[in-house]
Amino acid sequence: MQHIEYGSNLIQLYFTPDRSSPESEAESFNEKYFIKAYETAIDFLSTDSKSNSVGAERIKLYFDSNTKSYKVFHIQYLDGLDKSIV
Repeated sequence: MQHIEYGSNLIQLYFTPDRSSPESEAESFNEKYFIKAYETAIDFLSTDSKSNSVGAERIKLYFDSNTKSYKVFHIQYLDGLDKSIV
């Protein structure tokens, strides 16, 4: 778990690695994929109208071995609403 600041909120980021094989899991922990995941989370927040109106508490991302990137699959808003993205 990591935190990012977005607006006046501190948002938790949860990363789920690809555990389909030891190699995929190891690849999931490559620093370059985490850096891009932060950008993905911020891009999501900037385009999600609800997170811009009520704020977000937590974003969950999973590693997609096909695209070699983390993708947002869940968000929890500050008002308590949970939303699956995938």
